[in-house]
Amino acid sequence: MAMAKVFFSDLKTGRCSSVVEARLLRFWEARNVKRGGELMWMDLLMVDVNSTVMQVTISAGRLPQFREILRAGTMFSVSGFDVSRCAQNFRLTDSSLMIRFNESTSFQELTEPDSPLPDEAFRFRNHSELIGLANTNTQLPDIIGEILSVRSTVCDPPEEKNRVMVTLKLDSDETVTLSFFDAQAVAFHKQLETMRVDPKVMVITSINPKIVGGRLFLNATSGTHVYFDKKTRAGDALFYKLVARDTGLPSAAPLLRSYAKVETMTIADLSSFIVSAESQEIDFLCTGKVVRVDTEKGWCYVACSKCSKKLQRTESAFTCGVCNNPHAVGALRYRVEMAIADDTAEGTFVWFDGVLTKLHSIRASEAAQMLAEDGVNPEDTRLPPFIADMEGRTYTFQVRVTAFNFTEHHKTFTITRIAEDHGRLTEDGVGSDGDGDDDDDNPNIKTPPAADDQGGTSKARKKTDAGTSNVVKKARAGDQMAIESRLARRARMAIRSSKRTQSTSIANTQPMKKRRVGRPMIISASPTPASVPSDAHPPDTPYAVSSRIARQLRLSIRRQKKTARLTASASATGKKGHKPCDKWDIVSCPSCGALLWNAEATGVQTSRDAKQFSLCCQRGRIIVDKRFLISRSETPHEALAHAAYPNFLQNYRDKDYLKERAVLTPTNNTVHEVNAYLLSKIPSQARDLISWHTVI
Repeated sequence: MAMAKVFFSDLKTGRCSSVVEARLLRFWEARNVKRGGELMWMDLLMVDVNSTVMQVTISAGRLPQFREILRAGTMFSVSGFDVSRCAQNFRLTDSSLMIRFNESTSFQELTEPDSPLPDEAFRFRNHSELIGLANTNTQLPDIIGEILSVRSTVCDPPEEKNRVMVTLKLDSDETVTLSFFDAQAVAFHKQLETMRVDPKVMVITSINPKIVGGRLFLNATSGTHVYFDKKTRAGDALFYKLVARDTGLPSAAPLLRSYAKVETMTIADLSSFIVSAESQEIDFLCTGKVVRVDTEKGWCYVACSKCSKKLQRTESAFTCGVCNNPHAVGALRYRVEMAIADDTAEGTFVWFDGVLTKLHSIRASEAAQMLAEDGVNPEDTRLPPFIADMEGRTYTFQVRVTAFNFTEHHKTFTITRIAEDHGRLTEDGVGSDGDGDDDDDNPNIKTPPAADDQGGTSKARKKTDAGTSNVVKKARAGDQMAIESRLARRARMAIRSSKRTQSTSIANTQPMKKRRVGRPMIISASPTPASVPSDAHPPDTPYAVSSRIARQLRLSIRRQKKTARLTASASATGKKGHKPCDKWDIVSCPSCGALLWNAEATGVQTSRDAKQFSLCCQRGRIIVDKRFLISRSETPHEALAHAAYPNFLQNYRDKDYLKERAVLTPTNNTVHEVNAYLLSKIPSQARDLISWHTVI
């Protein structure tokens, strides 16, 4: 007896013995990166005659039975399989179901299907739809775009960590960055190198969209397949559209080779390179000594929290010209110019926020708090001591050369990565740390961060390493008081550490002596006053600086606390008084002990007032107009029904009459009682209608 033929849209969960005819679009292995790349299953995407795409999974144990016949583009008849629901995350198709092969599955190659099967199927998404899917991990869509540039860290032979970043322009003229990692990056790099002509169009499947620093980035997954130019009908249409327009696209293959390796270069050769070479983007490694820290442009700037560009300060707000926001939210970021020299020459290099934050582990906002002065903007304060101490030190750093460096306005180079004292460069990945280059002399330099790799349809490949994806970290939340308290505590800890170190050194030459602290007797190395030199802490030592900073912070915190207390009291009572309670503090009712918010108290409450509430024991009762009250009755249901549904028997068939009225009760029992009373008034017989989930 011939088995019935069905479509993907006809499938239901459970065991299926029917036959489905479909074309194999693409397939890939799903591996467990936590277990050394152990093979878990094989994922397939198949399309039927109705252009419905379905995900098919073959477990690792059954894969040898079918591996040899798997070829993309081949038509198959499938029967005897299990149908189950897809995972909610990282969906590959629009269908909520998927097929799993079992021990009785038949998977036969098909030469003549009953109906023609589609050759390809994609789930293309535009820029706005990608933004909607970003960071949700729900869908892995497909995209098509025009290749603008390719940047790669793959070298010959390939190293352990590799990345390729492709800049694409979508149909809406929006540009996005697509990142390939590790083995996929190497394969993509070699594929471009072997191509005779530069590709213009890319179709990419199963990508994971992410938003980092307010910008959209795309990550390749284990299910990502790349099709160049005319290999697909969709790519063929866009290819001829671009050729007809004659856009003069830049070549991808030469750009790829120029980014293949980061070479070491002296400062003199770097200066000569930007004079003699053609305009391009390339990275170099340099080693030099900081001979001077230039403070003419300050050490920090106020950046837009959305686009990281420099904000314009007005009398009452910050304005971002890039975002066109007259009330932008600002964030303090580093920008320091330094003169660095080696044995060949001297040049001016710019250090931005990500590099300096990683080097010193202190954010620009924290450094500004340490140096805060009344009436002085943070960017106008003096240079932080840890930045001034960089003068005279030698660093190995990576320099990003962009098209701006080849113009006549070129004055500085941008440092993107750093290693102190000739050390090994940190594994940061391509690009800088997501710092927007807001140098007024260098407005065109952009160093976009790379989004985190979540790739994979086997419930997503986890991030391979912190260095593989160089993301912009969000600034830590916290008000100014909390930051200052934390910095003050750090300063006090530094002082105590210095004291312990000094006490230990003096104890080596002084006899031990007993000192009474409270009741117990303890042994301490307490030197006599005469044994401490008068110049133990010169004014410029770190101990003295830390003591002075800690004292300034303590005084600043006290002043701010006192000002906040007086301001809040004056605004609440018109005179000096107690600070009003936070309305979202949870307190207990003094009468019944119920837990409520301060906002639920009757009247304005302060910390000294006895709170009263009207939601628990009614001790803090409120007066309600009698017009809104239902008088007490021996038949409360009748009184309630009469008040809410007047003339019920004459109007219970009127839909508008029923929709305009409702009774709100605290418990379901009361709901049932009121409903039962009203239904009993209707002059007809009641019937129970039973709902069914499935009717056969």
